Amino acid sequence: MIIPLGTQFEAIKIAAELRSKGKIVEIAFGERGLKGAMKGADKSGAKYVVVLGEVNGLRRLPIIIGGAEAQAIAVALEDLKPVRPLTHDLTKNLMNAFEIDLLEILINDLQEGIFYSKLVCSSQHDTVEIDSRTSDAIAMAVRFGCPIYTFEHIMESANNKAEEQAPKSKEKVAVKKK
Repeated sequence: MIIPLGTQFEAIKIAAELRSKGKIVEIAFGERGLKGAMKGADKSGAKYVVVLGEVNGLRRLPIIIGGAEAQAIAVALEDLKPVRPLTHDLTKNLMNAFEIDLLEILINDLQEGIFYSKLVCSSQHDTVEIDSRTSDAIAMAVRFGCPIYTFEHIMESANNKAEEQAPKSKEKVAVKKK
């Protein structure tokens, strides 16, 4: 069965309604008054973990990203100005030149450990959702200062996977017998 989803604008309105009913979780990253952290490289030195924190809660969303993406996020968070614009800076400059606003990031899917995201962009004429790698979406969110959202079921799924992969405590507990 194919289910019609309506226009992109309607999808954004639906997302706003879901957000107001608590079905979408706002998450955030960085130093702009938001919660978040970036962990170090793994054994190969090539991967980093961005940990996004729920704005009004305690849950975390760990996302594995590459070294280049981690650097792009860190450069923006540290407010460093490279001599020449990085790719995400160039993208922001293009969007600003053509009067395109980045309204929000929506982490909209999780499949086999891979997060999928959309950039919700608006111009004078249209509002569109653009498919993006989540690491690039986060790098853009940091540059634009826009909110990052995800769905409740993605937050739950990611937290369940994290719990499954967490090492189990080997500590023994003494039990008194009466």
